[in-house]
Amino acid sequence: MKNKINTNAHLTNNKRILFISYVPFMNYIYNCLKGNFTKFHVIQYEVWNRLGLLSKIALARKYDYIHSFWAKNSYNDIIACKLSNTKFINHYIGSDVLLVSEGRKNIGNKARYIHRNSYKTLAVSKHLIDELDLEQISKAELFEPFYYEESEIIKNLIVPKEKIILSYIPEGKEDFYGYDFIKTAAENLLEFRFKIIGHRGIGLERTDNIQFCGWVNDVDFYLDECFVYIRNTKHDGLPNLVLQSLLRGKHVLYPHKFPNTIDVNMDNLKNILNQNELNLKGREYIKANYSKERLLDIFNTLYK
Repeated sequence: MKNKINTNAHLTNNKRILFISYVPFMNYIYNCLKGNFTKFHVIQYEVWNRLGLLSKIALARKYDYIHSFWAKNSYNDIIACKLSNTKFINHYIGSDVLLVSEGRKNIGNKARYIHRNSYKTLAVSKHLIDELDLEQISKAELFEPFYYEESEIIKNLIVPKEKIILSYIPEGKEDFYGYDFIKTAAENLLEFRFKIIGHRGIGLERTDNIQFCGWVNDVDFYLDECFVYIRNTKHDGLPNLVLQSLLRGKHVLYPHKFPNTIDVNMDNLKNILNQNELNLKGREYIKANYSKERLLDIFNTLYK
């Protein structure tokens, strides 16, 4: 696969690593690596961003790698690492690419400077790599830090009794996450139920077959009961819910290129709802390409 980091040896890694991210993902990666990476530490973005240059230098000196999982493109970050002789890894995950492509000229210039001076520039999907190429941030490497636990594998999948259509739409981002398509689809498919997680439905037009579930803690329950998952974002990285849906054998409508998903349109949705089989090809693809062991190999290669 083009621009993909090679994977190889299994071993205990003693490199000193500071991983900067937001809380849910920070914990997710820490739980994956903690048994094999003995000096892998995490810090919240909010905490890291409050540090001044001198504090970042002092902290960076304690590590071999600073890995920023969201390309904030801060001059202070790269200066602190250069002065500390610490390798800086800049990792694009989605909206950070939009900041470069749609932002002011000085934002693009800063991003290119960070790219030239980083140990590595990574991105979570091939379409983000293509977008970065257009911004003269070339040869970013593909790194998809997502995995499943063996306990998540349901051995005997069962076709849901009801063909529920599920989507995640956070409040305040209805346009970006494509609520208009959900509303139109529900109006044309009154015999099917649509469930929306992440939104209470306040102020939105809807038909009776749309159920707003608000913020939910047990996302797995909603994924297990649905037949189709729709993620209709205008821009994206590599969303975990798409991977989780495929792992459960769900049909996935997604407007960005990813194996075993199809584009978001009414004809595709109707065709899927006329089927009675699960998306077993999607399930096998995730099982073959996103195991925990695979991700440990990739991290091990990254942190040499």
